[in-house]
Amino acid sequence: MRPASASSATPAPSAKAAFTKLGATVPDQNNFTDFTVVSGTSYDYRVIAYNQKGDSLLPTNTVTITPGAVVTPTGVTLEALPLTSVVKGTPVTFTALGSATGAATFQYRFYVNGAMVQDYSPTATYVMPGTQAVGVYTVSVEARTSLASAIVSATIPYTITPGPATGVQ
Repeated sequence: MRPASASSATPAPSAKAAFTKLGATVPDQNNFTDFTVVSGTSYDYRVIAYNQKGDSLLPTNTVTITPGAVVTPTGVTLEALPLTSVVKGTPVTFTALGSATGAATFQYRFYVNGAMVQDYSPTATYVMPGTQAVGVYTVSVEARTSLASAIVSATIPYTITPGPATGVQ
C-alpha cells in the first residue's frame, strides 16, 4: 500500500483557492505535520489517498485550521554525561533542555566544532561516539519551538583524553 498524500493552500478571500501538494507520508502513517504555517493565518487541508492504482478520485472533506500563537523559546541548557571529560573510547551523552514562555514542544539541532551532527528533531540528546579523536571540542545545541519561532542556543567545551598507556616495557 502506498501512502496518502497531504495537500494544503491558504484560501482566497472570496473564491476557492487551488491546493498545493505539501508532501506525502510513508505507508501506514496516518498523520502529517505542516511546519510552514504562520500563526493566525487560516489554512485549508485535504487528504488524497493513493495506492498502486493511483490517486483516489475524491479527496477527503476540506478542514480549515488556524494555528495559534507561536510559543517563544526563552533559553536552552546543555549538559554532558560524563560531566567535563572522558578517556577516548567512552561515549558521551549531551542532553538539551529548552525553556519557553508557555507549554512548548522543542526541536533540537546539535553541532560539534561548528559542524552539524544532528539536524532538528524532537530528540533532546546527542551521543558522541567513543571513537571520537582525542582533543578539546565545542558542543552546541540550537532549540526552537517551530519554524516560525526564535532560535536559542547553548555551548559547552568537552575534552577527550588519551587512555592509559598500554604495553609492556
